Amino acid sequence: MAKKLNVKLVDDRILIQRDVPDKITDKGIILPENVKKKPITGHVVAHGPGRYSGGTFVPNSVAVGDYILFANGEGVQVTIDGDEYLLITETHVHVNFGKK
Repeated sequence: MAKKLNVKLVDDRILIQRDVPDKITDKGIILPENVKKKPITGHVVAHGPGRYSGGTFVPNSVAVGDYILFANGEGVQVTIDGDEYLLITETHVHVNFGKK
């Protein structure tokens, strides 16, 4: 599980710590860094309050610690205190599995 961060996100932004990709396949083959696919799952470490839509406030539907599946190729890679995270908007979340 990700460490607690002291960041304040705006609108419907979500900060995710991606799952760590496997370095060895089920058959024992060691994968080099350039072959591994970036995972599209991870844990929410911070989120903004939500967004306005048509004059109505819509709160974020995720919570810190939720395990989510998100759109591949979306978001911005950020480094905070030496750790890498992905910053996305809530519209890029496809599935929220809840706490895991």
